[in-house]
Amino acid sequence: MLPWQNLRFWKDRTTLSDILSEDALIIPCKGILRACAVSLPDLWKSRCCLSNVEGFDHSVVNATLGACGHLPDLEEGPCLPFFVWQCGEFDVLSETFDVMEFDFSKQICQCQGKSQVKFTKTGVCHGFVLWINWVMDLQNSVVISTGPGHSFPFPTLTKAMKPHSSIQHLWQKL
Repeated sequence: MLPWQNLRFWKDRTTLSDILSEDALIIPCKGILRACAVSLPDLWKSRCCLSNVEGFDHSVVNATLGACGHLPDLEEGPCLPFFVWQCGEFDVLSETFDVMEFDFSKQICQCQGKSQVKFTKTGVCHGFVLWINWVMDLQNSVVISTGPGHSFPFPTLTKAMKPHSSIQHLWQKL
């Protein structure tokens, strides 16, 4: 399941807002979309872009399987819904950062976010891993996270892209 598929809760809560009492306790009360930059060499190798092999055009396979390695310059890498533990070797290259915050006490609205990435390690950045932290109470004292560093597999969406050394160019692709 992709992180934002869980946000259906917010849509359903908005649909029910007319029948909710004004003092209704909404749990979870907030969602925070978080991310970090990662190196995923095994995933990158397993998703290499195929072209013409011995006269047979394999380009249809690229879209079907979600090819990301060695794509033509004008083509963007796909969003790949994988658990990070399924991707083989991975290394977190940046600090974790907030992408967006969702306030479930209010009705659903259009959201946008802007973040800066602080890289903490050198390495090839193959993409970004995304997840949602669920804030259960108004005091932010109970948070359920499925992000890196927790003892269970975390659901992710990996934005695969060509490795870049220029972070500004990288973010423009997102």
